[in-house]
Amino acid sequence: MTSTVISSILPFNSEKINDKYLVTNMMGCWDALNEKEFHQLHSMRVLEGGGLFNRLLERGLIVDADNLQRVIDGYRSLNANLFTDTSLHIAVVTKRCNLRCTYCHAEGGASSEDMSIETAGRVLQYLFDVRNNSVTLEFQGGEPLLNWPVVKFFD
Repeated sequence: MTSTVISSILPFNSEKINDKYLVTNMMGCWDALNEKEFHQLHSMRVLEGGGLFNRLLERGLIVDADNLQRVIDGYRSLNANLFTDTSLHIAVVTKRCNLRCTYCHAEGGASSEDMSIETAGRVLQYLFDVRNNSVTLEFQGGEPLLNWPVVKFFD
């Protein structure tokens, strides 16, 4: 038994901006409609095969058998971050800083809160275990170079 996909208007959000209606859906698809077009869409009276129907079909606001896979692929791409680990990781290697910026949380002088080589090794192990092909490690804290041995270890 084969099933057929008939055309469907996907759930949408709208906002009137000046004299147009911005219509968007959870797939990331959108179009700007004039008042007449918006009322046709809102009342679910878009005529199949008409100019508005074809435009909304092309834009992914209406789905049928021909564009279903494209819309699904677009949704997967838009939400790919839900299926992989984060790419940006931050390591605070020290809270020490040789400056005294009024807006900063870093502390001046000596601190026992410097990251150790052992902890840096655990950070690296974690990064190697991340399920993401593109990982960025950002150093933050005070002035990271004040804990040069750990920064060099990450190299």
